Amino acid sequence: MYRWTALTGQPPTEREWLRDKQWPHPDIVVDLFGSWDDAMKDAGLDTYEAPPRADADTEELRARLAGLERELQGERQSAERELRAARRTASRLEESERQGKARRAASAGNSESSTRRGEASKNRSGKGV
Repeated sequence: MYRWTALTGQPPTEREWLRDKQWPHPDIVVDLFGSWDDAMKDAGLDTYEAPPRADADTEELRARLAGLERELQGERQSAERELRAARRTASRLEESERQGKARRAASAGNSESSTRRGEASKNRSGKGV
């Protein structure tokens, strides 16, 4: 499919693919990939955009560039949002972990104190005997 696109300038349709006998039958492609669209995705052709023509004018090229800039800006903003959310989650997890350690330490300290109090009580009662 990729080779077809390189040779013709456009990704193939099933009908076009069928007419040219040098390629496997479209049914074989569907059997291998699940669907024609899945085969196109696997070939990286699901978002194919033809390259600019050699005779493209400056305005056409500027318009394409502006479109790509908008697309990349949107992707960047989305990635930044995801990064901020991941950092907030990591921060909450770290804080939760710190609180858990503090609770365990306090619990262990209380347990130690009561053990010491019990031992002191035993020692006092043992001395009087």
